[in-house]
Amino acid sequence: HTHTHTERDRRDRDRDRRREKKREEREAMAVGAYGGAEAVTAEVKEIVTGLKAEVEGKHGKAFQTFEPVSFVKQVVAGINYKVKVKVSEEECVHVLVYCPLPHTGEGPQLVSVESGKKVDDQIE
Repeated sequence: HTHTHTERDRRDRDRDRRREKKREEREAMAVGAYGGAEAVTAEVKEIVTGLKAEVEGKHGKAFQTFEPVSFVKQVVAGINYKVKVKVSEEECVHVLVYCPLPHTGEGPQLVSVESGKKVDDQIE
């Protein structure tokens, strides 16, 4: 009788361990990968608008229009935002901004600017 009982305990433990591993793999995938594109939020708009002068510097010219439209984000030790910014009727730039975790006390940092994008180009 005790034999079948330990057999079942072992099976349950193995099943729980497999389930735990699956959960960890799912969570690991969520960190590090960019999510789907979403419409720009007030927070992201404020972050990227605050970096307009730096974006213009990296781009090499000033923009008449500077309207964040959509973004994807990646959670790292902080968050990477890749933001599509409309800079004219047809043209967009893709701006990569890194926001360190709040406890660091550091503000958003401009990482890169991809120029010559069209309004309907995907951000990824």
